Amino acid sequence: MNPFYVVILIIGILLTLVCISLIFYYRKRFLAIIKLANKKEQQLTNIISNADLMIDELNKFSDLIINEIEKKNLDFKNVTESYQNEIKNINQKVESLKELLNDISESLEMQKNKIINNEDKSKSIPLNSKYSEVIRLFNEGVDETEIARQLNMGKGEVQLILQFVK
Repeated sequence: MNPFYVVILIIGILLTLVCISLIFYYRKRFLAIIKLANKKEQQLTNIISNADLMIDELNKFSDLIINEIEKKNLDFKNVTESYQNEIKNINQKVESLKELLNDISESLEMQKNKIINNEDKSKSIPLNSKYSEVIRLFNEGVDETEIARQLNMGKGEVQLILQFVK
């Protein structure tokens, strides 16, 4: 054979071997890439499932918070209504007490007028000189026992006169 054909045959065999080795090399790399892609896909699947679990937990938690807020809001409304009713009751009691106070004031005014009219109608008892002397001595600071002794009166009588004066 001709050396030219031999060289071409050798070059062809070398190229075939290079191609086969490149095929094996790229196949190995391709399998490694696919393995890596599968691993990343599995990681992403895990992350997505964890995220779904977190979303479910957050939804449950938010539902719980919303229910708690609604409960507190309802309790607040009930307490507010209760206080408003109490305020209305207290205002009604205050109004009735004001009316009662006005009635009592009018009654007291009428009693006062009756007493004043009765005092005007009653006769004043004239004081005799002994009674006016008791009052004068008491105003000077003499005690009851001394007044009774000076005026020859009983101590009880002196006390009675002084009580009327006061």
